[in-house]
Amino acid sequence: LAKTEYQDAFNAGDVKRLLALISDGFTDMSVNRPSYWGLDAKNALEKELGALFRRYRARMVPIVIAVEILGDTALDWGWHKLTLTPKKGGKKVTTRQRYLDVWKKDGEGRWKLAMFLSNRDVAPRI
Repeated sequence: LAKTEYQDAFNAGDVKRLLALISDGFTDMSVNRPSYWGLDAKNALEKELGALFRRYRARMVPIVIAVEILGDTALDWGWHKLTLTPKKGGKKVTTRQRYLDVWKKDGEGRWKLAMFLSNRDVAPRI
C-alpha cells in the first residue's frame, strides 16, 4: 500500500504527500543525481520534485518484480517507467530505470521510505 500511495502522490504532483512517506533518515542514491542522506536527502528531494512538477506533468508506473518483508523492514525492486510531458508544450519523454526501495516502519507502524537506489535500465544482451 505504501508503494501505491507513493505512485499516486507522484502522479498527482503532490510534493507534500510524497514527503510524508519519506523517513527522516532517508538515503537517496538516484541515478544522475548526487547522493544525499538524512534531512539533506529529504530537503534535496523536495526541491528536485518541486522543480520537476512545476515543469512537467509526470506519470510514474512502477513495475514491481518483488516485495520482501523482513520484520520492520521491507524491500521492493523492479522498474519505474516515467513519462514527462512538458506543461508548456513539447515532446513528452519516457524513460525506464531499475530501482530498489528500502522501507522501514516508523514508531507508529507506518511504512516510510528509508532508501532509494536507481540506475539506468539497459536492454538484455542475449
